[in-house]
Amino acid sequence: MTFKTALMVLLLALPLSACTARSNTPLEWFNEATGLLEKHYYGFQLDHLKPLIQKNRHALSLRCQTECSWQDAESQLKNLLGGLGDPHTVYRTAEQSQSDQGGNTAPPTLGIRMSYLPAQKAHVLLVVQPDGPAGKAGLKRGDAFVAVNGMACTPENENLLRETIRSGKPFKATLHAAQSPPKEVQLQGKVQNLMFMPQLYTAGLPRGVGLLHIPDFDVWEKTSARIHQLIKSAQDQNLNTLIVDLRDNPGGYVWEMLSSSSAFMKQVESIDSFPGKKVHLIGWEGKVRQVGKLYLPFFYKAPTAQLWTGQIIALVNQKTASAAESFAYNLQLQKRGLVIGEPTKGLLNTTTEQYDLSNGGTLVVTITRTLTVQDTPYPERVTPDVYVQDDPNALAFQGRDVMLEKALQVAAQQVR
Repeated sequence: MTFKTALMVLLLALPLSACTARSNTPLEWFNEATGLLEKHYYGFQLDHLKPLIQKNRHALSLRCQTECSWQDAESQLKNLLGGLGDPHTVYRTAEQSQSDQGGNTAPPTLGIRMSYLPAQKAHVLLVVQPDGPAGKAGLKRGDAFVAVNGMACTPENENLLRETIRSGKPFKATLHAAQSPPKEVQLQGKVQNLMFMPQLYTAGLPRGVGLLHIPDFDVWEKTSARIHQLIKSAQDQNLNTLIVDLRDNPGGYVWEMLSSSSAFMKQVESIDSFPGKKVHLIGWEGKVRQVGKLYLPFFYKAPTAQLWTGQIIALVNQKTASAAESFAYNLQLQKRGLVIGEPTKGLLNTTTEQYDLSNGGTLVVTITRTLTVQDTPYPERVTPDVYVQDDPNALAFQGRDVMLEKALQVAAQQVR
C-alpha cells in the first residue's frame, strides 16, 4: 500500500529525506541513492539488496575509472532496481518528479479522470466531479473527447487535451456520447481545490440496488464521513444491495480506508511490519486506533457511524491500487462481499516512501511489509472472485458498462 507521507510521519515518526547537497560526481550520486536503499528498504527482496548494490557499484566504479556520465549512473541504478525485482521500489528522474508534483501551484483542472483510447482517438471520461467545470457543463461518465479546438485526439496529439486544460484557456471540445451525435462544448480549466468525493447512484438501476462510487481515500476526515452518510441514505431508501465501485481508485490515507471499511465490516485491521517493530491499526464504528496506544479522538475525527448489512459487490480493475486494494481484500478476507473485475495494480502488500535525491530525482522505496492478523503477508494484488475485463471502449461507444452489467446479474441471482 502507498499511504500519505504526512500521516506516516505523525503516526510513526519515521525519518524522512532532507534536501542534500548535490553530489559532485556520478559515482557519488549512485552512492547517495544506494545509501538510501540500504537505510530504508524493507521489502520482501531485502536479502538480495546488498549483493546487487555491491555488483552495480563495482560496475559503475570500473566505468568511472576512465569516464562516466550522470546518465551512466542513472542507468546503473535502474539496472540495480530491475535486478531487485520489487515493482514498488523505483527511480523517478528529475523530469518525472517535476511532472508528478505539478509545480508549486495546482494546475487548472476540469474535475475529471479519463483514459485514452488510441484506436478510437478519444479520451473517455471515467470520473466526473459534479462541482467541477466538466460536471457543471453536463459532462458525465462515458462521454468521450474526440477533438480539441477542431484538432482530432490522434495518438500524435494524445497530450493535447491535458495540455489545453492545464493552460487555463477557454477551448472548444468535441464530445462523443454513445447513441448520440457528436456535440461541441465550451470548457475552461479552473484552478480549484476539487475533491473527488464518494457518490451514491440509483437512477437506471434495478429496485433495491445502489452504486456507491469511491474515487479515492484521499480527503482527510471527509471521505469516510461521506461514505457513512451515503450508507445512511441507502438504508433510508431501503436498498438491499450496494455495488461499491473501486475502479481507478489510486488509494489514499490508510485511516480513511479503515474508517470507511467499518461502514461495511464491524472491524477491519491493518498491520505494517517495520524492521524491529509492527504498527497494528484497527478500524471500527468509524474510529481508528493503533493497538498498544491510547485512542486519540482528536487526531482523527470519526464520523457518525453506520453499518451496511445488505449485500455487497465490489468492482476493481487494473488501476485499483493501494488502500483501495486493501478495502477489497478485506471484503474477501471477511467473506463480506464478492469482488468482480480484473486483478488489481499490485500495491497491496507494502508501504512505500519517497526520498528526494540531489539531482532533483526521487527514489520510491518499500519501507514496510503489510501483514494479516495471522502474521502472514498480504498478496501483492487482489484477485477478483469473478473475472470481468473492464471495457472503456464499450462504455464510450456502446453505452455499456460491462463490469457493472455482470455485477447486476450476480446481484439478481443472489437475491433470489
